[in-house]
Amino acid sequence: MTNNTYEFIMDIISSKNLSLSKSENTILNTLKNSQIDLENYNIGDFSKVLEVSNSTITRFAQKLGFDGFSEFKYKYLQRPRIIQSKTQEIYKQILDSIFIFDKDLIDFIKSFSSFGKIAVIGIGSSGLAANEFTYKFGEVGLHNTDYAKEPYSINLLTKSLEKNDLLIAISLTGENLNLLEGVNFAKEKHATILAISKESGSSLAKLSDKKIIIPSYPSYSYKISKLFPVILVLDMICEAYLN
Repeated sequence: MTNNTYEFIMDIISSKNLSLSKSENTILNTLKNSQIDLENYNIGDFSKVLEVSNSTITRFAQKLGFDGFSEFKYKYLQRPRIIQSKTQEIYKQILDSIFIFDKDLIDFIKSFSSFGKIAVIGIGSSGLAANEFTYKFGEVGLHNTDYAKEPYSINLLTKSLEKNDLLIAISLTGENLNLLEGVNFAKEKHATILAISKESGSSLAKLSDKKIIIPSYPSYSYKISKLFPVILVLDMICEAYLN
């Protein structure tokens, strides 16, 4: 984890092209991989935790261009700070919790070009994702694709599928009745079915030959875009297909 005090000092040293003494380099090395934050210390405690004298700290602050420790700390507290939003926190949690594709799934994705047709279906926001899937698949050379996002068009598309075709069904809950009806039509035609859902035990997942489970949303007072985890999976699919 980056030490903010160390970064603040290094910015000054770099901008002024300062040369440091042995004791000053010792201070930097101690700060670099520690959680010591100047904000929480007076000069006595700061000196003690760095195992140097008060006068060494004062001289170090003066070399950096300050009158002494007090101005050094004041300028540090006034520095611009990057504040991470709740949305960023949620996105990071999703990135950390996304499942890594196993070899079996990667091999399956690499076989996409062998299917006669790839149909992608979804309703609501998942329908928007279905559209993006077909667009992105075209970018990686998979031009045998089609999508549907309304119940009637989903029925028409899934009824047209054959044994050598692939259906990708996107539903966060995996329980949308209109979508499940289309999945059943595809299953009757013996098409291969890939489910993308956040529920591993959903009706959709149970009907599918393959499934990709996306992370559930953390319990915050608002929702981030439902498309983010699905589009993340899309990019991972395209990467696996190309590599």
